[in-house]
Amino acid sequence: MNSKSTTVQFEINPHGCPVVEIPEHAFAAARFSPADDDQPRNQITIEANRNGLVALARWMIALADNDVATDHQHFDNDVDFGMFKSGDDVELIIQRVGK
Repeated sequence: MNSKSTTVQFEINPHGCPVVEIPEHAFAAARFSPADDDQPRNQITIEANRNGLVALARWMIALADNDVATDHQHFDNDVDFGMFKSGDDVELIIQRVGK
């Protein structure tokens, strides 16, 4: 088994919000599919290239940091950070709850 470690660097602005670097050519999208005869459960799919996955992971780690004041981040066709697009106009919210 191989073991890997990753370091995520981000800044915290004066309002306590993380400032996350988005890798070049990052892309991510979210899609909602309701249950039907072929699919017994509702599904939420996050589609992303490698850099898009890295960007979303950086956001999750930043939101988990104790020094960050905000507890969530929206991604939609208006707040896209240059990487998020949704053909279905789905909004993705990454939110920290509890401790």
